[in-house]
Amino acid sequence: MQVFTLSRLTRDVAAQRRVVIQGFDLPFRGLMIAGASFVPAVVVTLILWPLLGSLAVLSIPVVELAAFWLIETRTRSGLRLRRYQAFVDSRRSMAGKFVCCGEVIDPLHGVWGRVAASSIVIEPFLPPIATRIDTVFDTSLTKEVARRG
Repeated sequence: MQVFTLSRLTRDVAAQRRVVIQGFDLPFRGLMIAGASFVPAVVVTLILWPLLGSLAVLSIPVVELAAFWLIETRTRSGLRLRRYQAFVDSRRSMAGKFVCCGEVIDPLHGVWGRVAASSIVIEPFLPPIATRIDTVFDTSLTKEVARRG
């Protein structure tokens, strides 16, 4: 009977890189996160030192764990994005907003109007909406037709 290891075939190259530090076997990515988050951890410690004294040193592992949580863990639903990507996406989200031609339109401050296809010029029923449409789309043809009237 023979046993074969398939980890080189099934794992991706970045996951195979591991670092051994004083007997602890760490993934390379984890080492990079720990190194990058050490600087903000020291800054937080320096800010908290006048307030808490030597207890401020406990903020270093807290910041390190927060960095690991943001970068290494993934959301449980949807696309299973990393946590920081989910936070960034939620900030950029346009949910609940109406966008027309790249402009965010607030429906609460609008005026009702009617859009109709026609081959002849129709005088607008509400002059303020025609003025708003001209300023939003800034079409010189519409302004020319309105001027000739």
